[in-house]
Amino acid sequence: MKTTLKKKHKYSWIQYFFWILSGAEISILKDCPTDYNRQAGIGFTIFMTTLLAFCSGSYAGFYFGEQNYTTAIVFGTIWACLIFSIDRSMVVTLKKDPTKERQNFWPAFLSRAVLAILIAFIISIPLELLIFKDNIDIHKPKFKQDKILDIKRGQGEIQGIDGLKEHGQQVRDNIEKLDQELNQEEPRNDPKYNQIKSDWLVLQRQHNDLLAKKNQAQRQAHEAYNIVPSNINGEKDLSSNEWARYVRLKALSDEANAKFNEFDSEGLESLKTKKAGYISSWKGRLIGEKNRQDSIRNATDNEVDSARRRVEGATQEIDSLLKKHDNSFVFNFMVLEDLARRYRKVWKPETDANSSQQQNGSPNNPFSSDINDTVSNSMNVVKMKEVTEYDPEGSTIFFLLWLVRLIFFTIEILPTIAKISTPVGAYDRAIYQKEKDLKLELEERTSDYLKQQQALRKIEFESEQDQIKERVQIESKLHKELLIAIAQAQNSVAKQRIEEFKVKHSS
Repeated sequence: MKTTLKKKHKYSWIQYFFWILSGAEISILKDCPTDYNRQAGIGFTIFMTTLLAFCSGSYAGFYFGEQNYTTAIVFGTIWACLIFSIDRSMVVTLKKDPTKERQNFWPAFLSRAVLAILIAFIISIPLELLIFKDNIDIHKPKFKQDKILDIKRGQGEIQGIDGLKEHGQQVRDNIEKLDQELNQEEPRNDPKYNQIKSDWLVLQRQHNDLLAKKNQAQRQAHEAYNIVPSNINGEKDLSSNEWARYVRLKALSDEANAKFNEFDSEGLESLKTKKAGYISSWKGRLIGEKNRQDSIRNATDNEVDSARRRVEGATQEIDSLLKKHDNSFVFNFMVLEDLARRYRKVWKPETDANSSQQQNGSPNNPFSSDINDTVSNSMNVVKMKEVTEYDPEGSTIFFLLWLVRLIFFTIEILPTIAKISTPVGAYDRAIYQKEKDLKLELEERTSDYLKQQQALRKIEFESEQDQIKERVQIESKLHKELLIAIAQAQNSVAKQRIEEFKVKHSS
């Protein structure tokens, strides 16, 4: 680059260009050669920040403008000008006081660090998307899938699918229990029925015992009768011992028959009928309850299907919306933020002893039938639980992401640090003296101006006083003339009235 040789101190046009960017007073800086490089370095840092802002804004405008290069360049230029004006203002507003041995570092630094952090974040976001574009494209399908699953779970909770499924499962359990009870011949654990059955069993045992005794006595009497010998006439020998034995057994048989006839057969039959009626009524109630539970189950299944259709409708709408904005600026940033998570929640099967016996449709199972319709309600799936795990890939992205942001923050705050941390130089002293001279000159001009204004106000006051005196004199003269004219008019009228009075009375 050609240098200017005719100047008192030599400097290049590159330095001159960066001086302009740094906001330095070039007319003063030319006489301070020791600060040439420092001011040029500040201007170069501002230039690099502006260039990065242009790249960042162009990349953002490329997304906002639906991949239009004209929109990208225009937006990048506007964004670069805005960042340039902010950075330049941050540096220009820093002043040093050569009269002080220690400069106020922290107040100036902290007040600009906040703004530098905001600018660094804003500039770095589009460039972060460009740097991690490959990782974003790889992670984007999983991010959309996780979002859809979260929406399904959220919509499922809103629609109450889990509650409906749990209620439906309870109804199915009730129906299964009713089927098991219907397969039994009689009710169990029913005190009323147990009492009826107990009374019936007691009478039935009594009836059986009496019947058995009656039959046995009759059989013994019949056997004893058959062995009684006959006499010459062919009739039973009534004097034989066998006949005596037969008579004794026949008496026992008649007694047993009498006791059997005295038994309450009608009571036994009544208990038997009551027992059969109770069983019939019990089965009728079970069948009616089963029919009611079947109707509840059908209604619950219809509600679950309807709620699932609403969830699927909302999911399809979100899915179409995600596809529509698949490559948008905000969506890519959301994917990047999700990618940079160090700890991630994952679903894992429970390892306890009861995990193999868990039923499908558990609220802790993300693959329940309200999310994956291919899973049948009759199938048993492993119960899942949500756990938080360390993600090495996310930690790496997180570290690199914040490293980029810290670099941009360093670039943003570097001109401020260079401005306030370096010792007071010739340029700072010249600026301070120039401002001091301007202050004195302005004070002198202000004093002269105030004196002129005071003299003008005095002349104006005297002029106003003369005008007031002159007006008073004129008004006094006019008032006097007016009073004289009024007096003469009144005198003339009075004389006329007197003459008329004299004429009238003299006649």
